[in-house]
Amino acid sequence: MLNQFRHIVQPTLIAIIVCYVLDELHVPVAWLIGSLLVGVAYALGTGQPHPLPKMFLNIAKAVIGIAAAARFVPDNLVTMVAYIIPLLLALGITGGLAMLNGYLIARWSGIDIVTSLLGSIPGTATANVAISSEFGANPSIVAVLQYLRLLLVAFLVPIIAGLLSSYTDPQPNVTILVPPNPAVPISQLWNIMVIGGCCTIGIWLGQRLKLPTKGFLGAFICGLIPFGLSPGQYSIPQPVMLAALLIVGISAGLKFDWQHITGLSKAMLLEIVLVLWLVACCLGIAYLLHNFTNIDITTAVLAFAPGGMEAMIATSNQLGADTGLVLMIKFTHQLVIIFTVGIIRQRLATVDKIP
Repeated sequence: MLNQFRHIVQPTLIAIIVCYVLDELHVPVAWLIGSLLVGVAYALGTGQPHPLPKMFLNIAKAVIGIAAAARFVPDNLVTMVAYIIPLLLALGITGGLAMLNGYLIARWSGIDIVTSLLGSIPGTATANVAISSEFGANPSIVAVLQYLRLLLVAFLVPIIAGLLSSYTDPQPNVTILVPPNPAVPISQLWNIMVIGGCCTIGIWLGQRLKLPTKGFLGAFICGLIPFGLSPGQYSIPQPVMLAALLIVGISAGLKFDWQHITGLSKAMLLEIVLVLWLVACCLGIAYLLHNFTNIDITTAVLAFAPGGMEAMIATSNQLGADTGLVLMIKFTHQLVIIFTVGIIRQRLATVDKIP
């Protein structure tokens, strides 16, 4: 018990110091990137992963979900409908490229196709690792490929998006959250109680409804109520949001397993090259979408980057992008991917049964 507590406190304290320094150096999304690097270094330094308790990550995701609800406006739906054809085309292309990555890894590294596909599909890392054994895949390899992609994207995309945000908007909105000057001021205690209630109910709702990202989507749904009924009255304190970013980053980093890495050098090298290629392709798609629509470039990059929903939405909050639109596109992308993978899994299972 004491050893587990030490593996939580030590990297967390180091991450706070590193993130603070990076923030002072004006590194984009410093509290996500810094904690991610510290988590990876700590896991590799100790020689084994030390995942945080699920409760911590669920709370952090719930906070990010509420932050997304605070920035969500009905215009996001209007924008989504107005550009539905180019958005669906972009989603189809990015999803197809991710599938191609999985196929190429299987072709060039000798890993079976089911494991490669499950390890390459973006946005569903935890779920794919959890269900991989049910489909005859290797959970360890799926975990390495998924978290390697997650680390690369979580490190590169916020920096790229931050640079684009600075270039297109010299003074990006790096604070969170709701419009200033609330009509009826409320106490900070009541504000915290409402946010805490939304997190608690949201996590329960996500588990009850078996939502794809559980605490995140559940908290987002709950957060729409106070932020929708009383716009401008509630906000997420900046320390709370920074703590959520820190937990998301360090949680991803601490899951890295050095023992699994040593036997997968070829597959990992391929994954790094293919993920960089995928990020470049997604940037090109985002740029084309930006030129054909009124969607700003930062929002487009974060919406189509092959990263997890929570990390990209947290980044959009920090950079002042259209968080609601990023959420809509990411959620649609995740549903499409889950549906497509389900079909592929069924087809592969059918093929395996053919004598």
